[in-house]
Amino acid sequence: WAGLAGVIITIVTLLLLAGVFEFFNMKNSFKVALNLGRDLRQEIFEKSQQLSMNSISKRTAGELINRVSSDAAKLEDFITANGKDAIVKILSLVIIGILLFIMDWRLALMTVLPVPIVFIIVQKLFDAMAIRYTKVWKNGVSHGETLHDILNGIRVVKSYGNEVREIQRYTECSERWAKSCVRAEMMWYLTIPASEFILTIGNFFVLYFGGNMILDHTMTLGQLIQFTTYVAMLYEPIRWLIQIPRNLADTSVSAGKVFEILDEDTDVRDCDDPIDLDIQGDIEFDGVYFGYKVYNPVLKDITCKINKGEMIGIVGHSGVGKSTMINLILRLYYCTQGEIRIDGVNIKDIAQHSLRSQVGVVLQETFLFDGNVLENIAYAKPDATFEEVIRAAKIANAHDFITKLPDGYNTRVGNKGYQLSGGERQRIAIARAILHDPKIIILDEATASLDTQTEKQIQDALGKLTKGRTTIAIAHRLSTLSNADRLIVLDKGRLAEFGTHAELMQKKGVYYKLVMAQRQTTKMKKAQPQTC
Repeated sequence: WAGLAGVIITIVTLLLLAGVFEFFNMKNSFKVALNLGRDLRQEIFEKSQQLSMNSISKRTAGELINRVSSDAAKLEDFITANGKDAIVKILSLVIIGILLFIMDWRLALMTVLPVPIVFIIVQKLFDAMAIRYTKVWKNGVSHGETLHDILNGIRVVKSYGNEVREIQRYTECSERWAKSCVRAEMMWYLTIPASEFILTIGNFFVLYFGGNMILDHTMTLGQLIQFTTYVAMLYEPIRWLIQIPRNLADTSVSAGKVFEILDEDTDVRDCDDPIDLDIQGDIEFDGVYFGYKVYNPVLKDITCKINKGEMIGIVGHSGVGKSTMINLILRLYYCTQGEIRIDGVNIKDIAQHSLRSQVGVVLQETFLFDGNVLENIAYAKPDATFEEVIRAAKIANAHDFITKLPDGYNTRVGNKGYQLSGGERQRIAIARAILHDPKIIILDEATASLDTQTEKQIQDALGKLTKGRTTIAIAHRLSTLSNADRLIVLDKGRLAEFGTHAELMQKKGVYYKLVMAQRQTTKMKKAQPQTC
């Protein structure tokens, strides 16, 4: 009875200890998994923010989202699920293998004989699996991009009544993804039974030769049972290791895409000792060439100087490089030849944060975040007080319409600000730029596609914003540049003309032709009969 009590106490104690260790094991594993996933996602996102526009433009938003979320999660799951188990399985394999060879090296050798064959088959299979999982990844990204595209443009979809068409497009995309997953998995699961069969041949060898050893009285039945029990324990971690290549083939694709982002060199980055410049507003282009593709330059030999406090208009036909010029000033790209200087300092030597914190941008397509009005205006200055936000909104002629909204400044603007009209979104963007208090203002078609009354309100707000600041404005409607001090006229990527409106009209060159063409178009529109 004492012995029985001792056995029971030992078993209960071991079970309790196992439970305690398992608790700490699960707790720490969960903690490690969360920290690893968080750090990995954070690192990928930070690197995506550091990439240049050239790198980002090569990828869709859906693809970048997939790398931050799905690919990082898959890598996290593989490491946390298999890392700890790999240590346990490999240690078990080594210890049990040593025990088998100590018990009987001949039977142990027969046990492990099929193992190399199985691993060779699995290794050969790995390359084919990687190709199929790459297709799975591509179809998965395509699925995410399609979904992002359709939901992002849902207003256009509904406007044209294309719901059924988009459902069909999504269904086809989802079907391709599912089929690629099935092909990848089927290849693996058709191979596994053959690998299992080859692996268990070792068991037959052990039973056959072990049985003969029992008949020859060189081994007892108990020793054979003990040996086969160890063999079963040996094959368990081997079967686990055989499954690893399948998971590894899947994960390696995501890992490759993650490290493609992490290892990518940023072609627009600060120099070793960047300058924090207090910008005054002088901008100079000196023999600037640039092309999104080196062999196809968009800008060619641009040389001009913009003085502090001037308002400069950039005009020209579509595709001549107007937006490219402001992208270079914002240092979203580097010019391939020549220099851009601000206050006499090469733009490459100025710290990116220092430059962009002193430049305000108002674009034609205003992007508002899915928050409230207050948050969108304060985006330019997160620590701004409520009074500062209201002051900026008043200067932008936005305060009156904001106070009429259901919740005032706390009204949510919806996805991309679609709860507001185009003019309201534009005035919030101007308020954001005013709060930013920039030294240089860039206006890219800021009043395009607006009605006359709204345009006047926007022009009044822009007048307050640009007062005393260096301003560069792009506009197709030349009448909106009537207040410009000088005009840059681009033609076929070159600076064709540079001067005041009066000077350029006297030359009767490129600018003169643009003005005459627009006036003719305006006359034709007015001459057309009005219908209701």
